[in-house]
Amino acid sequence: MIEYPIRFLHIIKTGGSTIARHLSKHVDGFRDLDMHREPAPGSSLVFEMGHNMRPGGSGSMITIWRDPAAWLTSGYNHACARGYSGSFLEWYEAGKRDGVNLAGGRYSRMVIWCSTYWKIPATVEAVIEVLEDCELVLLTEELDQDLPELFRFLGVPETYERRRVAGEFDPEDGVFIPCYRIDDQNLLERIREENPADYEIYNYVKKRRAKQ
Repeated sequence: MIEYPIRFLHIIKTGGSTIARHLSKHVDGFRDLDMHREPAPGSSLVFEMGHNMRPGGSGSMITIWRDPAAWLTSGYNHACARGYSGSFLEWYEAGKRDGVNLAGGRYSRMVIWCSTYWKIPATVEAVIEVLEDCELVLLTEELDQDLPELFRFLGVPETYERRRVAGEFDPEDGVFIPCYRIDDQNLLERIREENPADYEIYNYVKKRRAKQ
């Protein structure tokens, strides 16, 4: 059972910007720690989110996971929109050393990201323990199905506008976001082999979502 306030552990490049923009228009008790937005005066906290939000606390937690290869390409598109000019493979290789916007830059980078921002051990077990404490764990690939249900629960309009979409102009940041996708099956298999922990959690989330 979901209890208020809902605390959204916002992993980058999973669709959180869409949620933030929609709820900021329709929920007075909305807080975004990244955008420094606070609830409207006189309203109680209903929903809060942020990259640096720690697991735990009062209310219910939710989060979104994503296919690891799609997560990486979204990070690459984000970097290109802000001036990066190298190939995906160059960006991917560089990420192992300096992160390139993906915090830590080693193998199984989604796990590393969670470890960095949630202040937990960089292990599958530690991440899944947090996810087990979440009332809902959504998938980016299924947001068109999942978000209307979440918004219906919150009592806000179910129709929403997607934000920061690859292949479209982002009016808020004033940049066009490229739309690179991996079409090389060998590269895709390499990513799977080099990021096993991320895929282990991805498979866990897919099975869990089916039960939710």
